[in-house]
Amino acid sequence: MEFRRQPNYNMGLEDILKAIFWKKVETRSVARKILQKIKKEGIPRDAYERVQKDLDISQSQYYSIMNRLHALGLISVQKDEDGFKVWKLSEIFPKQLERLATIYRTWKD
Repeated sequence: MEFRRQPNYNMGLEDILKAIFWKKVETRSVARKILQKIKKEGIPRDAYERVQKDLDISQSQYYSIMNRLHALGLISVQKDEDGFKVWKLSEIFPKQLERLATIYRTWKD
């Protein structure tokens, strides 16, 4: 008899952030705030100094978080209606997870 675990549909953003930022709770908290800000209004790509000041984080912390979120496909740079580059939530995250799973399965076998 094969045991299949039922999917947990109660998982949320916090679970994704725990997987990405597993070392430091503080970093996870900042990443959550950044994602909420991006979801609400987007973040202009050149507004990194303002975001750093608003969240009281260093430049390296900002870029480390943004690079991880971007590498996993959670966020991307898009042009707004005025043509400015803005960080927005990305639509490719599920596809990126599937791609990473395929790469892992191929590598593992």
